Amino acid sequence: MHSPRFSWIASLALLWFCLFALAGEAQQGKEELAPHRNIIGSDVAHLRDQAGRGDAMAEYQLGKLYMSGKGVSSNYLEAARYLREAADKGIAQAEVVLGYLYEQGKGVPRDYRIALGYYAAAERQGDLTAANNLAAMYEHGLGVWREIAGSQHVNLTHSDCCELRYHAAARQNIRGR
Repeated sequence: MHSPRFSWIASLALLWFCLFALAGEAQQGKEELAPHRNIIGSDVAHLRDQAGRGDAMAEYQLGKLYMSGKGVSSNYLEAARYLREAADKGIAQAEVVLGYLYEQGKGVPRDYRIALGYYAAAERQGDLTAANNLAAMYEHGLGVWREIAGSQHVNLTHSDCCELRYHAAARQNIRGR
């Protein structure tokens, strides 16, 4: 019916049309992103205001934003500051994240004992992530070696750590019912 040359030209024209259509959609997408940036910026300003008034959840959320770099520049030092304020007010999620920062040495000096303390505090509130991290620290001997009778060191065995994880999961299941 049609020559190969006509098919080639028609295909090329269709391809160019699709590319221009995609470019137009991409351009529209860029225009839509700007209002979202303003919303995030106003949310950050609102969170800072709330945190200045002592709102623990606002402090926790600001800490997470500083860790991720969403709406603010990534800054682990600021993240740790806000998370510490929230953790001091008993927010379990903040205790877990702050424990992670101490365990990894991000924004704070690496200190396994402090990390262990934050994980333990969150675990006492029933946080499963904290229980898992706490068990992992015991399993790997991070910040938990104890000296008994001079130079002997004792560490939990792998089965002890699994039992810790099991009990934490069981507490969470009972609470959820």
